[in-house]
Amino acid sequence: MTTFTKLFIAYSFIVLTGVIYSASNFYQNITPSARQASEEVMVNTANVLATIFTSQFDDSQKSLDEINNIISRYKSREESSPDWSKLTTKNELNFYITDRDGVVIAHSDKPEEAGKDYSKWNDVRRTLAGKYGARTTRVDPDRDDTAVMYVAAPMYLNQEIVGVVTVIQGHKGLRPYISKAQRNVLITSAMVIVGLIVFGFIIITVVHSSVKKITQYVNSVRNDKNVSLVSFKDPLFSELATAMHDLRKELDGKAYIENYVHTLTHELKTPLSAISSATQILKQDISTENRDRFLVNIECESERMRDLVDRVLLLAQVENTSLQEMSLININSLIEAELESFEGLLEQYDLKYQLTVPQNACYIQGDEFLLSLAIRNLLANAIEFSIDGSKIVVTLSKSEASTSISIKNTGPNIPDYAIPRLYERFFSTPRERTKRKSSGLGLCLTKEICELHNATLTIENTNDGVLATIAITPRDNKYIKKT
Repeated sequence: MTTFTKLFIAYSFIVLTGVIYSASNFYQNITPSARQASEEVMVNTANVLATIFTSQFDDSQKSLDEINNIISRYKSREESSPDWSKLTTKNELNFYITDRDGVVIAHSDKPEEAGKDYSKWNDVRRTLAGKYGARTTRVDPDRDDTAVMYVAAPMYLNQEIVGVVTVIQGHKGLRPYISKAQRNVLITSAMVIVGLIVFGFIIITVVHSSVKKITQYVNSVRNDKNVSLVSFKDPLFSELATAMHDLRKELDGKAYIENYVHTLTHELKTPLSAISSATQILKQDISTENRDRFLVNIECESERMRDLVDRVLLLAQVENTSLQEMSLININSLIEAELESFEGLLEQYDLKYQLTVPQNACYIQGDEFLLSLAIRNLLANAIEFSIDGSKIVVTLSKSEASTSISIKNTGPNIPDYAIPRLYERFFSTPRERTKRKSSGLGLCLTKEICELHNATLTIENTNDGVLATIAITPRDNKYIKKT
């Protein structure tokens, strides 16, 4: 399990725990909150009714008839409910009136209760005692939805309590509103959970993608690939990538210099030793023929050192180059131009060449100077290792997937021990004609150029020689043909 997967699971757990805990509190508080709000309304209603009925109340039959008349008109009235209300048009708010002794004198829902003693009920008893009177009674003791709230208010006459008005509201009437609120809490909580988890997944995915890009960049650097700086929209990751890129260049520069100074010093020892030895001999009294021979050796070794230094500088330039700007190159013309530059050397060794190219010119995107240098190195190797009087075969082929340049000569095969080391810096095998080694940087340089152009370089033995092939795969399928 990856770190990001663990982070996502931990984040999801925290979100679920937090939202469920909060939603649970809201859910559980809906019912008591609704009942408290309803009780506040009932208190106000009871006080209004107490004020109204006090003016009608004087313990006479006429007053009692007037109160019953008011109740009768109230019961026959249809309630106007808002469109969103779940209540019916039936009046579900009832009330009863008791005298100063707690005896019922009127009941809006149950007229038959008139004359009964309610003085023991908390709503009546506490109100007659000058306290806040209210109670909740269940019709069915085992069912909370059968509970009925009773809220009372005193009727004052000459600053004395002469009776009590109790407003009655069943919990059943609040159930639709409570259920709707609870359902909304559940739906909203589910939406919040899904939204937060999706948001967290997106954030973690973006961060994971950015870290993955940086990891791929570091791995590419570790594998000695010439890669460009990765870019990010987020300034934090962009700054991190820039810092890593700068650090990589500094470390590469130090390691590069150390490696090349060490290797170059080692490679320069041989020609310097040869020059030093020849100089010591020239100080002696030797024949003119020997003197000329040693002078030629000094000149050859000096040329070898100059070629070595030039190639090292060129290789360093290529290894620290990334192709930012590329031009459209006619590979047919490029190969023909390089073959023409070797005509003198081909004639010197009595070598022929055979060039096979497609009928239509083949174009690719790249750096013309570097590609010509790569082809030149392969042609030079093919000539130097060819048997006099043989033929060098150069073939250019193209397909929708790649463009291939192959150069085949007739001559000795590459020794088995040398094949794994062909692209190693300063590694070389003796030439067939001169028995001398080259700088050992040509194939290394060619391979670096191929990698810059998204190409592969393969060198293999054939029955009668060696075949070198450059296969260029255009970046982003930028394969272009012109007629």
